[in-house]
Amino acid sequence: EKILALYACHTSSKKKYFSTLNNIIFLENYYDSLVIINSNDAKYKNELKNDLSNNSKLIHYLETTNDQLLDFGKWIFALSNVNFNNYHHILLINDSIIVVNKNIIDFF
Repeated sequence: EKILALYACHTSSKKKYFSTLNNIIFLENYYDSLVIINSNDAKYKNELKNDLSNNSKLIHYLETTNDQLLDFGKWIFALSNVNFNNYHHILLINDSIIVVNKNIIDFF
């Protein structure tokens, strides 16, 4: 079954930027397509976009305001702008986690 990953992030620091790249690498075997929703005022938004430009699973790189809804607002924004009808599951991810072990299959 196809999984769409919606990754809400705010790459305002190098730590958030690198943790987002790290998580994408660790999680990419568990989803079919990826949508990044970054803050339009994030300091490292362009760097992240450039680093992911050749990622074969990235179908959209979106930017929006980091409003009071934070990650939920970004996920809602993505769901309003991306056709998700061909997917069986939607994986909601944010940059509050750091994946440190590739053996995360039990979570899927």
